[in-house]
Amino acid sequence: MRTSPLTTLKTFYVLLITQTISMLGSSMTAFAIGVWLYLETGKTTPLMLVAFFSWLPGMVLGGVAGVFADRLNRRMLILLGDAGQAVPTLLLAIVFATDTFQVWHLYAAALVQSFFGMMQGPAFMASVTMLVPEDHRTRANAIIEISGPLAGMTAPVLGGMLYAAVGITGVIIIDLVTFLLAVGVAWLVHIPQPTRTAESQATQGSVWQELRGGYQFLASRRGLFYVSLYFMFLNFITTGIWRLMTPYMLILTDSERTVGLLQGISSAGLVIGGLIPIVWQGTRTKIHTIFPTLMWAAVGLMIFGMVRTPLGLGIAVFLMMLPYKFNNALLHSIQQAKIPPDMQGRVYGLVGQISIFAMPITYLVTGPIVDKGLEPAVGGEHWHWVDGLVGNQAGAGIGLYIMVCGALLLVASVLVYALPVVRHVERDLPDYKPEPRQEQEASPVGMEQAVAGAV
Repeated sequence: MRTSPLTTLKTFYVLLITQTISMLGSSMTAFAIGVWLYLETGKTTPLMLVAFFSWLPGMVLGGVAGVFADRLNRRMLILLGDAGQAVPTLLLAIVFATDTFQVWHLYAAALVQSFFGMMQGPAFMASVTMLVPEDHRTRANAIIEISGPLAGMTAPVLGGMLYAAVGITGVIIIDLVTFLLAVGVAWLVHIPQPTRTAESQATQGSVWQELRGGYQFLASRRGLFYVSLYFMFLNFITTGIWRLMTPYMLILTDSERTVGLLQGISSAGLVIGGLIPIVWQGTRTKIHTIFPTLMWAAVGLMIFGMVRTPLGLGIAVFLMMLPYKFNNALLHSIQQAKIPPDMQGRVYGLVGQISIFAMPITYLVTGPIVDKGLEPAVGGEHWHWVDGLVGNQAGAGIGLYIMVCGALLLVASVLVYALPVVRHVERDLPDYKPEPRQEQEASPVGMEQAVAGAV
């Protein structure tokens, strides 16, 4: 029996709400552990190592996770992802409650949770196509995009209150309950599996064959491929800037309170931008909304690097953050329409893996460029060439770096948008209708057979 679009849309929102609650619980735990760890050790290095272990599985195996999202039952992968992340949370609650916690426990928990989250991510994103009718997809993607920032904005407030009330063990137990809620909902819902398309069947075989098939599919659709590369470049350019924003604003304003306000304005820009597609889904051809507004964001970056007053910083940071979640939602809608539903997992996994790989490079180069090159050069022999743009005060070197990155992003946006294959990507590539399979969902035995077939 074919499931009605209304039923599947309701399933999507129930699933998304519980996943967002689980995300909020995890964010509160991360906040509480960060506070506890810093108060106990006075060091930030452990938190940096936690971030490293959190990125590691996706950097190495993101594309492979996408293959399994296409091979296996996606509902079971979402369920497995939540259950797998709950186990380290339970173990952390035990070691904190028994006062046997050691820092390496946190690294191990971060690694295991990141692995299961990596397995879950492509399966969840690929399920959107099967659950959400095409005319609701951009709104659904927008709500997905704002769920992270909303959890990030709420977690420090709730986490701080709960940390004071029930301690770190209590916060972790609450996080565990949110995981169990997500597991229970994933167990109860039904996510249709897509039918096999000719493109997918042509690459069927081992995991590596199917991974290569996903790459070949993306590379052969040059419009999608160039857009994906552009977004990888965007991540490469902007990742370092997000790390510089806090010290840059602190240097210019000399006020922690003002910096907190500006960070709140930045988050508000992300959230409000993510809400826009709920009422306006862009131009009929979405690519004509994506690139012009990203040019706007690039100009905002340039202005952010040049202004020096709190008011100017607030206006610039709001305007430059506004398009990102909005455009992510539009881009996902294009990808969901143009990529066969049974290949979306591996394509999402590949794009995500490559994007993550660029980020550590940015972290490595941004610090030396600013600390050893630009900041020492402020007010020096050749600084008069840029004095009129960024000034010669402390922080002007960071401002110049941000401004140049904004200019590079603007040039890249114009060049990519000028390519006919990109401008016409929605016209030239066919849409794929997400036809569900008529058979029952895969049983655990079926999943085992699929894993065996990967060898």
